[in-house]
Amino acid sequence: MSLNNCFAEIVVENYIRATGVSKMKIREWIRNKKVALIRKSPNKQVLIIPLNNLYLIEQEVKLKHQEEKMLAEDSKRLRRIKKKLIRATMDLKSLIDDMGAVEQIMQKQQGKNSD
Repeated sequence: MSLNNCFAEIVVENYIRATGVSKMKIREWIRNKKVALIRKSPNKQVLIIPLNNLYLIEQEVKLKHQEEKMLAEDSKRLRRIKKKLIRATMDLKSLIDDMGAVEQIMQKQQGKNSD
């Protein structure tokens, strides 16, 4: 029996819940004829996936999860960098304020020395 004759039946809602795949992605697979959609009952839709396409779809889902994970890590990294930049900016403002105060004191000292 060839893979073309074997099918996997997967309930759409369970598949979405288990993999996080969007309904739009499933519609795209249907348009590209990677899967077929049948209605078992009014509220139960089933994907019919030829096993030779199942591997391709699983790879696509894994890739999507890897991309999401990388985006989450990048987002965390960017938040950390943002916090460090804010802290550095505050330190710089404080330093500038201190330098202004020192300059005023020096000007007062020079004013007293010239008297």
